[in-house]
Formats: sequence, structure tokens, C-alpha cells
Amino acid sequence: KMHTSRRRLLRHLKEFPTSRLLRRCAPQLSVLAVWTVSVLRMMDQRSGSLKLVDISLGPLGLVSSFLALLLTLRSNQGLTRLTQAREAFSKSMMVTREIAQIIATSVIPRDEQLGLLAARHTSIFGWCLKKHIRGTWNTTEDVASIMLPQFRDAHFVTDYTRKQPAAILLRLRQIVEEICHPSHPKGPLPNEVQQEFARCLLRLQETIAAAESIRSNPVPPLYTTHTTRLLVFYLFSLPLAIHRTIQHSLTAFIVTMAVGFTMFGLDEISHLLENPFGLMPLYQVSKAIMMDVADVIVLPLPSLYADDLASHAFSGSGSSVDSGLGIEGTAPETGKQEYDFSKPSYW
Repeated sequence: KMHTSRRRLLRHLKEFPTSRLLRRCAPQLSVLAVWTVSVLRMMDQRSGSLKLVDISLGPLGLVSSFLALLLTLRSNQGLTRLTQAREAFSKSMMVTREIAQIIATSVIPRDEQLGLLAARHTSIFGWCLKKHIRGTWNTTEDVASIMLPQFRDAHFVTDYTRKQPAAILLRLRQIVEEICHPSHPKGPLPNEVQQEFARCLLRLQETIAAAESIRSNPVPPLYTTHTTRLLVFYLFSLPLAIHRTIQHSLTAFIVTMAVGFTMFGLDEISHLLENPFGLMPLYQVSKAIMMDVADVIVLPLPSLYADDLASHAFSGSGSSVDSGLGIEGTAPETGKQEYDFSKPSYW
């Protein structure tokens, strides 16, 4: 609502002195301000070599057209990278939810211990991907230690220093191979389930590859360098052209600084969009992935048969079952017991 409110213009003007973009542009604008004041003072005094300089807004307008085109194309490239990053994390949310549903309906009924272990690893995939992309553990290490209480599991993930998400997928493949082995006491998973599980893991591999591609392939430096040089030439020539047209130093200074903030702002925005993962709410996305997995594992499924109302996805009986996610999920003991599906027990 704040972004679409009619009062957003007043709010943006009020917050302008403390805006993030202004702080990032402050060094460049300070240099431009000093240069503009010096040039305008010499122009007013008609002194120095500036007497020989004659720049009009007409020829300078041609430069501004090319500069605006370069900045626009670069910003569009940044927005494209942001869209690709969003699609990658959206895909990870969808696939992890699908894996959790396969675990709840097919794996846990056959082997509860392996199913809960797979659910634990699936729930922290988002945190590990976040750490891999941004390069800092922060809360990720704590989450991994809590969700993987067995030292060997947490140690395997946290010590896989190059790619923690790949360690999660490797562990899930190990679990799938074990549950699909013909010698399993309750028999292997059906072929259709095995194939779907394998496809989900492959899609998560594609998500990791897409995120790494965005992070490791920036906008070509030659393009950035050329745009920066043209930007500096244009802005440092602008006071001369404006003073020749307006003949008023204060007005020329205000116009130059306004144009400078616009150009420098577009340049900084394109730099920010070049690394879209710094702009995305990855903490909230990782938390949402964990909560989605917990929803699937903790909430009991209603029975498909009228004579077995107490059965649910992760247990053949109606007893209280530890969900394996560090939280308790209490199943109804009889068919007469009511269960509020809108408020899971771990909330």
C-alpha cells in the first residue's frame, strides 16, 4: 500500500535527504558541485582559458542522447538479471514444496527416520543457497545446527565450504537411493515416485546453476567503462553550456546538479541491479521455504476412508508424533477429535 498510496510523492520528498540513493551519489555530486562552482565563477569573471571555450546545448544534446541510451540499456540489463534471480528462487520454493509433499506421502510411511531426515535437509535448502550466493553464514549456520541435530549431518553441510546447496542435494540423493533399494524392509518406492523425486532434485540443481550464472557473469566491463567516461565528459561540460544559454550562475548550478543527480542515480541503480541478490529479501524467502516444508510434514492429512479417520500421512496410528523438524505435531487420536488446520501446532 505504501508503494501505491497517493501520498507516496510527499513521503519520497520528505525522505529524500536520507535516501539510500543520495548517500551513494554524494561523493560524485560533491565533486561535480565543486567543479560547477569553479567553472561558473570563472565564466562570470571572463578569466582564464575558459574565454576560448564555447560549448552550446545543441551539440551537447547529441552526447546526452547517446548517454541516456547507454544508461537505459544498462538498467534494462539489470532488471533482466533481477527477474532471472527472482525466477530462480521462486522455482526453489516450488520444488522444495513438491519434495516435501513426496516425502510426506511416500517416504515417511515407509521409513519415518529417513523421511524426517530428508525433510530436515530440504527445509534448510533456501538458507544454504542464500549463504552460497551472498557468501556469509549469518543465521544460516545456526539454522543448520538446529535443524540437523546429529553432528555428522550438520558437520557435513557446514564443512562443504564451496557449495552448501550441493551438499543438501547430495544428502537427499543418498536418502533416495537408500529408500529405493530393493532390500528395504517395506519395499522400494514406486518407479513414478522415484522419477519425480529425481526430477525435483535436477530442478534444484538448475536453480543453483542459474544463481551462480547471474552472480559470476556481470555486465561486460568495457560497456561499463565506456558509459562512465561518457557520463563524466557530459556532466563536466554541462555547466559551460548551461551558463552560455542561461547567463545566470545560480540557475545554471541548480540545473547542473539536478541533471547530475539524475544521471548518477541511474548509473548507481544499474550497478545495484547488476547484483540482484543484494536487493532480494532472501531471509524471508529462506524462511518461507522452511515454513512450507514444516506445513507439509506437521499437518496431518485427512483420511481417504470413512472407517480409518485416525490415519494420516506420516503415521499409521493416531498417536502424538514428533515431526522431526524440531517441533511437535499432534495428530487426532480419534475421528471425533477436531483439528484446526488453519493453525499448525508449531505456530
